[in-house]
Amino acid sequence: MIVEFSVKNYRSIKELQTISFVATGLKSTEEYSYIDTNNIAENRGMKLFKTVGIYGANAS
Repeated sequence: MIVEFSVKNYRSIKELQTISFVATGLKSTEEYSYIDTNNIAENRGMKLFKTVGIYGANAS
């Protein structure tokens, strides 16, 4: 599984950019009812997002 992805100096990406798939700070699903727990996988004690989305001016 991919835990973290980084890229630097590629095409229009000049500075180091990192995206993490780690689902940090999740305490309980009752407190955060808007989080889709079907998108979270647990592997070796780490909670990881199965998918993430990137959007914005440079992510189209």
